Amino acid sequence: MINTFLCLLSASPDWQMVPRLFWIAVLTAFAIFVVAVSSNGGGKPIPGRPYKEYRVEWYSKWMQHKVNDAHHWDTYYKTAIVQAHVCTKFSTQFELDILDAIHTRKLTPFQSSCCMPPEDCGFNFTSPTVWVKPESGNYTDMVDCNRWDNDPNTLCYDCQTCKAAFLQDVTTQYFISGMSLFASPLKEWFAILGCGFLCGIMMCVGTLCETIIGDLRRCFGRGVASSGDDYIPIEGI
Repeated sequence: MINTFLCLLSASPDWQMVPRLFWIAVLTAFAIFVVAVSSNGGGKPIPGRPYKEYRVEWYSKWMQHKVNDAHHWDTYYKTAIVQAHVCTKFSTQFELDILDAIHTRKLTPFQSSCCMPPEDCGFNFTSPTVWVKPESGNYTDMVDCNRWDNDPNTLCYDCQTCKAAFLQDVTTQYFISGMSLFASPLKEWFAILGCGFLCGIMMCVGTLCETIIGDLRRCFGRGVASSGDDYIPIEGI
């Protein structure tokens, strides 16, 4: 919208192109930033599973900082996931499945990383969102296992795996948006470069035409002399 507004203003003879060029540069820089912070990440296949695992450390530092900020995560990001009822829908959709059936589902990052505990925890399956911790389990070095709770409002929403799933969703949207943002400034840059190129060609063609016309006048004007609009033959030629 801003770009369109500046295009309209730049059409006025009293308006200079500087603000528009500045905006194009800002838009280009922002598009590069968006693509840069969303270029990392992606899940890795889990052997024997049609879904993937996700880790926070696989994403850009800027993205990691966003989800590792407790205030932002609790206030905005986790709240958005809970209010979307992702895990409630997941539990309802696959409530009749046994564990082997769950392992054959092509789960979304949120379903596999926020609604279920990490597979390394080795919890006993009861239902898609209800898992029992073995009494003999030692999870000292497995933070996400200790964060899991069967409470529908807790589950694995505070797990690093859930944060990674959120980053996967965000980076996908960011990358698409970033590539779309490139379209507008690229169009402007091509227009500017194209105009410059065409102006250069026109100047060259104009100069060439003037040279050719001058040569033709000298060639065919040797036998005539002009006076105003009338041509008078020169005697003796």
